[in-house]
This record gives sequence, C-alpha cells and structure tokens, in this order.
Amino acid sequence: MIQSRRGDTLAFVAREFAGAELGDERRRKRLVRVVLDLLEDPSRSIPKASGTWAGAKGAYRFFSNPNVTRESVMKAHWEQTAERIQSRDSVLVVEDTTFLNFTHHPGTKGLGKIGNRNAKNPLQGVLVHSALAVEVGTHRVLGLIDQEVIIREEYQSPEESRADRQGRPRESAKWMTCARRAIDRVGKADGLIFTFDREGDVFEVIEELQDKGGRYVIRAAWNRRTEGSDGVEAHLLDQIQAEPVLGELEVEVPAGAGRKAHRVTLELRAATYQVLPPRRCERKEPVDVRVVCAKQERAADGETPLEWVLLTSEAISTAQDVQAVIGHYTGRWKIEEWHKVLKTGCKIEERELEEWDRLDVLLGVLSVVAWRLLILRDAARFGDASVDDYLSKTEQAVLRGMDPKLPKDASLRDFLRSIAKLGGFLARKRDGDPGWITLWQGFTRLRDLDRGFRLAKTQGCG
Repeated sequence: MIQSRRGDTLAFVAREFAGAELGDERRRKRLVRVVLDLLEDPSRSIPKASGTWAGAKGAYRFFSNPNVTRESVMKAHWEQTAERIQSRDSVLVVEDTTFLNFTHHPGTKGLGKIGNRNAKNPLQGVLVHSALAVEVGTHRVLGLIDQEVIIREEYQSPEESRADRQGRPRESAKWMTCARRAIDRVGKADGLIFTFDREGDVFEVIEELQDKGGRYVIRAAWNRRTEGSDGVEAHLLDQIQAEPVLGELEVEVPAGAGRKAHRVTLELRAATYQVLPPRRCERKEPVDVRVVCAKQERAADGETPLEWVLLTSEAISTAQDVQAVIGHYTGRWKIEEWHKVLKTGCKIEERELEEWDRLDVLLGVLSVVAWRLLILRDAARFGDASVDDYLSKTEQAVLRGMDPKLPKDASLRDFLRSIAKLGGFLARKRDGDPGWITLWQGFTRLRDLDRGFRLAKTQGCG
C-alpha cells in the first residue's frame, strides 16, 4: 500500500528520497527537510514553505550545490517505482512531454526555446519528457520511472533538408531513451506496456520495442503504408475503417482542452497488418502490427466524433481483448493529470531560482511531490486502505467535529470526502469523486485545524 499523509509523511519521504546518493549526509538530510516542508503545501514559495530565513537559505544552498542534480535526487524514487512495478505482472509505462514556460522570468539562465518559431513573442523554457508507471485496470499511479529534460538552443530552420534532419540528434529519440532506462531499472521488458500518444508514433520505436520484447499501445499519427496479401500497397488508416465492427465500448472522457467530462460510445474494429518501413529507413522488410480502431459514430451536434487508431502488441482476437487495449490507452490520461498537478498544484513555472540547473533539481523534487498528490486523489476514489494509514486520531477527531454527517463507522473514502469539503468540494450526488485540488486544499486547512486543536489541548483550553 502506498501511504499518503501525516505520520507516514516522514516514512514516505524516507522511502522515496532518503536513499538519494548526494555524496554527503548533510545534503541528504537537507533534501529530506526540503521535501517535508514542500509537502506541507506544495504551492508555497520556498521561503514560505521553509518557515524561517535560515531554512530558506539552507534550501537555496541545496538547490545551487553543483554536486546535487535532478537525477541524484530522483534516483531513489525511480528505484522504489521499479520495485512497485516488479511486484505486478503488467504495468503501463505512460510517456509524454510537457513544456515548462519561464518566459516571465527573463533573467533565468540556461533556458531554451519553446513554442513556435513564428510566434511574435519568443518563449523560453524547457521540454520535460516523463515516464509514469500506472497500474493496469485501476490506473493507480505507481510513480515515475524516468524523466528527460530537453533544452532547445535554437529553433530548427524551415529550410532544413531531410539529410540535415537525419544527421542531427532528433527529439523523437526521447521515447526510446526513456523506454530503455525504464527496462533497465525494472530488469525486464515483457511486463511493461509502453503507452504513447500520437507523437510517439515513430517506426523505429515500434521496431525496437518489438526487438526488446516490450509491449506497447501507441496512437497512430500516420497513414502508414501496408503490404497486402496480394503484394499491393495499401494504407493503414484506410484499411482499418473497412474492418467489421467487433463490439461497442462506453468510455469516460475527462475534461480538458475546452471540453467537459462526458461519456461516449465507441465502435470497435481490429486487424493485423504488415506495416512497411518509411522509405528513409535502412530496414526494408515489413513489421507485423496489430491495430485497434475505436470510433464514435454518433456525436452531439457541433462535436467532433472521437476516434482512436491504436498500434499495439497486445492480443486483439476478441472484443474483450480490444476493450483491454482501449483501457490501456485511457490510462494515458494519468500523465496529463500529473502535468497539471506539477504546474498548478506545485507551481513549477512560478519558481525563480536564477539558473536552470537549480530549477532542474527543484523539478526532481516537485515531480515526486506531484505524484503524491495524485495518490491522494486515488485514495479518495478507491478508499480501500485503513483510515489510520492516512489520518492521525487527532485529525479524525477534528473532522468529526467539523462534519457531523460522518458515519460512525466512516471509511477512508468517507473521511477523504469530508476533507475535500474543507477545500470547497460540495459532495452533491452528481459531483462524483473529489479531485486532487479540493483534496489538497482541504488537507491544508485540516493541517491548520489540527495544529490549533493540539495547541488548545496543551494550553488547557476547551
């Protein structure tokens, strides 16, 4: 059980950070102190989180120490995530990239170009490509297993030739760079299902994953050439549309990109094709790729029908097999939630540390803190752990005093919904489960109430 709060906070930090190899015991202790401070409220600035000027100076010295890197800070967490993966038969490894925009901090050194080369106001920041381990089925988040930071020194010229592109390092290498390190850390490839969005539809990625025995679910971006049984070339996206419908599946589409959360019904198709390599590749023989198409045939007026074409290594013989592939792909939404937590909950883009090398170390710390906030949301959704694993007796007493509707035999889910109410969650029947924002806001308020309650007891009040 991944624990998430209070007395277990120190155990959490010890497990995920205390094994960091920083070359000096004092640095390790400072790291633990910094993480504990930030866990109190990840949105706070470093001075506010530290509580004292001495604590803030110690934190700033830690982030500016040349012997401390993001990799050294995250190493212990990556190892713990690998252990959690090894205890399961199969795990999704969800990779995705987000931009961190620091344009509003023009004095920060070491940043690169982000955004579009044609933008009127050039943006500066970094690209962060992360690999998140997610349970199959439940989609509980098990932790980060790798992370890559890309700094673009310049935008690529629009006049760049194909030969020039092939001769320079490609950003698309990030997908297999993270995948290789994940496989090395876990020690096996066959239990890892690499799950990528359309940007990860790279022929060399599919080819190498198959060679390594890795599994994958990748959303198709290209209408790739296929080789028919009669030797005539066809195209994948055209062919899959002509396959018979295997069944239907209803899925919940989360809110995002201007849309509200809603449910849609998808028609399912599946087939296996021999995909031909791009003409630029040295390889000439085709690769067998299984393909799943999930398409919304009936959309509301004004809405674009949802359609996913997924390339996969997984079985597709039955409707249940195809539904499982779709389920794996929907697990990809977890990394989008993690990006939101990192930016909104931990406010990584609002941090000012003068140089990217210092921000890079802070990114490592806040990446794990953001994962912990998602654990909290999962706990509220499933509620299958002991209340005492998450809340002290004092916190339970405070919540009972604040929320008289709590059942006498309240479950962890009941308590966490009560905490979310402190953060603004209305708990109406149609509201579903609380999100991480209201939960953490509620925990922040509960922390203050808990301190006031204990202080009153020590003073003999009440």
